[in-house]
Amino acid sequence: MASRKRRQEAILARIRAGNGATSWSDVQSLLLSVGAERHEREGSRVVFVLGDHVLHAHQVHARRDCGVALISRVRAFLLKAGVL
Repeated sequence: MASRKRRQEAILARIRAGNGATSWSDVQSLLLSVGAERHEREGSRVVFVLGDHVLHAHQVHARRDCGVALISRVRAFLLKAGVL
């Protein structure tokens, strides 16, 4: 359990720093670990809901790392939801 918490904290630190070299699976894992619900939409669209806050995203396919723009939106989502 402690290693999982440390891993989530490391992912959170990369998102705080705006690091675009964060994998999609790490972003998903972090969002789910803070209590967000994941809903699949058409195509590669995914919606995460945390309380009253919603994040719309496109699942990363070709390259595994998220772009800086997506990381910035995830950071804003976590700030609004009170996680950061």
